[in-house]
Amino acid sequence: MNSGAYDVFTDFCFQDLFDAQVDASPDAIAVIYERGRLTYRELCRRADQLACHLQKLGVTADAPVGICVNRSIEMVVAILGVLKAGGAFISLDPSYPRERLAFILDDANAQIVVTQAALLDVLGTHASRIVCLDQDRREIARQHDSSPKQIASAENLAYVIYTSGSTGQPKGVMITHSNLCHFVRNAALALDVTRDDVYLQTASISYALSIRQLMVPLAHGATIVLATSEQARDPILLFDLIKRQQISLMDMVPSFWRTCLQRLMTLAPEERQHLMDNRLRRIVSVGEPLLSDIPRDWRCKLEHHAVLVNIFGQTETTGVVATFPIPELQNDSIETIPIGTSVPGTVLYILDADLQPVPVGIDGELYVSSPCLARGYHNRPELTAQKFIPNPFHDEGGARLYRTGDRARYRDDGCIEYLGRSDFQVKIRGQRLELGAVEAVLAEHSAVQACAVIAQGERADDKSLVAFIVPAPNHQVEISALRQFMGQRVPDYMVPSAFVCLEALPLTPNGKINRLALPDLASAKAKSLSGDSVLQPLRVDATSPQSPPAGFVAPRTETEKKIAKIWQDLFAADRISVNDNFFELGGHSLMAVTMLARIEKDLGVRLPLTTLIHHATIAQIAERIQLRDAATLTWSPIVPIRTEGNNPPFFGVHGQEGGVLFWRGLAAALPPDQPFYGIQAQGV
Repeated sequence: MNSGAYDVFTDFCFQDLFDAQVDASPDAIAVIYERGRLTYRELCRRADQLACHLQKLGVTADAPVGICVNRSIEMVVAILGVLKAGGAFISLDPSYPRERLAFILDDANAQIVVTQAALLDVLGTHASRIVCLDQDRREIARQHDSSPKQIASAENLAYVIYTSGSTGQPKGVMITHSNLCHFVRNAALALDVTRDDVYLQTASISYALSIRQLMVPLAHGATIVLATSEQARDPILLFDLIKRQQISLMDMVPSFWRTCLQRLMTLAPEERQHLMDNRLRRIVSVGEPLLSDIPRDWRCKLEHHAVLVNIFGQTETTGVVATFPIPELQNDSIETIPIGTSVPGTVLYILDADLQPVPVGIDGELYVSSPCLARGYHNRPELTAQKFIPNPFHDEGGARLYRTGDRARYRDDGCIEYLGRSDFQVKIRGQRLELGAVEAVLAEHSAVQACAVIAQGERADDKSLVAFIVPAPNHQVEISALRQFMGQRVPDYMVPSAFVCLEALPLTPNGKINRLALPDLASAKAKSLSGDSVLQPLRVDATSPQSPPAGFVAPRTETEKKIAKIWQDLFAADRISVNDNFFELGGHSLMAVTMLARIEKDLGVRLPLTTLIHHATIAQIAERIQLRDAATLTWSPIVPIRTEGNNPPFFGVHGQEGGVLFWRGLAAALPPDQPFYGIQAQGV
């Protein structure tokens, strides 16, 4: 058992904490995005105007209000406006598939959606009342500047955030104002947040991490700097922003932290030292198990001495239940950093199957007692009862425990070690998902008779999804078709990085899928990264090398050979065709950063991430490098995605994250004579 005691929030809503900072420091800068900024007074005035407008439209306490807004200052205005109106905001990432957004709106029964004109097509024909922050700007601005009527209480909902569900559809986690206020207090204590801090905001509002990055600084008078999408993915751009904006606090998922470390180490010493000479004083690791070599190398190799903290929590606990300050001196061996001890007001239990505490050093399942426990899952009473159980160690009526599904054990010093999951939940690039959710969607494809999805990877911060598929009779399984099918239904982190075709899934004696008998991806790579878009069956026990498939083209030039070697290392493959597509092989944004860093190191050419829109094969990248095409190597707000055709061109404005890579799928589905250009945010 691990606990702390502190004064308890009982009567506050989040907007009360924000308004207190407006009163204390009205002219302090609240939020910055690119060249725009608002003071606390200005942000409060705009949020109040939106809140009054929403109340006139009928928003009351607990009323779900969708927010589908591009990454901007307007995103922060929308969140505060909904809270001040008394509603509960439903986060909708504009880059998510339309089908997923429609499900969330229907499940949440959102009667109003706050959005922008450019995103109306993303929302489709949902019956919700639409409030456009740009088109309705004048009407919203006519609302009086006094504060809206206080409708919500501490026990009303502040937001509902949707996470992966085992059925293939996301489930909504309901967080109250009381939950949120307790969380803000806990996180601020762990981060030592003051009004002088500048907090970096990188996460989508659909992720729980965004709650800390937005709410903690706003409740303590600090400044938020919103990063663009490309800044959030590119370590060089990100640390340039950190230096320019004098950012002092930031969060990083371990997989991206490792990418940053590796990328920064490839720079010339002068450039690296320039970026590392910043005001960053505290770095928080969150979302995945943290291996000790990352903070050790950060301090020793980069010689950066910010305070490093490992934070552990769940969406259902509002985000933080335990913290561990990472000490300066560490052993040379690589081990998982502990999750530490509980935050104030929280009690952590490690229990056996009979809900009895286990001794020190013995593993069990981690349970949480905290005022930050969510109300439950929206419209899922059975799942709520399964995960939020009565607290057998507390006499107070209604006291609950949250069953995390995490395995853990106590060390002799009282710290808790994280040992992994006891179910089929995994973390991919910091995002929690249910393997069953991916399998459920994949099984809907007509060419799939049966499937199993697992997470593979040597390190805890380097996991990727691998889908094993048994094709339906008389069907061919095409990788591109599967990727497109999944991409239309789930976020990109839920799309498998690799697909392997099997004659049959291995089974246990009782007929269940034997996941331990599924082949390691390394032995299946020859098939899954073959350059052939049609998967051929692979026997589970096959270990013999596969011969190159038809259409395989080996590297021909020195440039192609160097890039191919980089790709072979990244994808753990013996051979890759120069015509294989980076994304169809399972590449993602973190891998792209690593790949481009290796190209800069080995070939001396720095390419922007947007290069991969048109040059996603080894042959295409090599050609661009050989030609030294200035249009490819320099930044422009207009990104040509398809230039052929005589029709009037379409222009796709960047999504919430600022980048335009997500438009590739839509452009590919348009008629071949339809030009399409993306407009990316400045600095991307």
